[in-house]
Amino acid sequence: MSGCGVYLVRDLLGDGSADPAPAWSAVAAAAIVDRMLVSKAAIRDELRSRLAEFAPPGEQLQGLLVDERGQIPFVDSTGTPVYVLLTTSYVLFVGIKRFSNTPTRTLGTVPRQAICFGPPDHGITHFSVRAQMQDQQGRLHRIRLRIDQKWRAEATALTAAASGSQPGYGAPEPG
Repeated sequence: MSGCGVYLVRDLLGDGSADPAPAWSAVAAAAIVDRMLVSKAAIRDELRSRLAEFAPPGEQLQGLLVDERGQIPFVDSTGTPVYVLLTTSYVLFVGIKRFSNTPTRTLGTVPRQAICFGPPDHGITHFSVRAQMQDQQGRLHRIRLRIDQKWRAEATALTAAASGSQPGYGAPEPG
């Protein structure tokens, strides 16, 4: 960690000292630089401002939620959370950096017509959303998203909006 970051923490604390900060402050400096995204609004703003990094050109963010398990069939799952983004024409799965909740890279891009979401179930602290996705070879994959209760309104809106554009797709089978 450079001295500049350590002094940044000292200045933010308002002590004005030119003395080097203790070693624990290097962690605080890294946290300030990395920006922990905590609120839904902060997450939404970050993803909206960086959407061009993750989505094909011309796409607009229409909804998002956080899958806490991160187990999607077309990615070597690590079990880390992923953002599920609904755009104009696609459903995107975007990795999340541990400890900061910042988006990392696009893990998968699925055309909206190739995925169908069921409604959220009735979990207490967490709930599930089941989906069925068709890959480019025509194989069906079942997905089960595990979502924190604070995202229920977004999950309900996203599943309704995404599934409303799927002619020929039924609701995912329970299982």
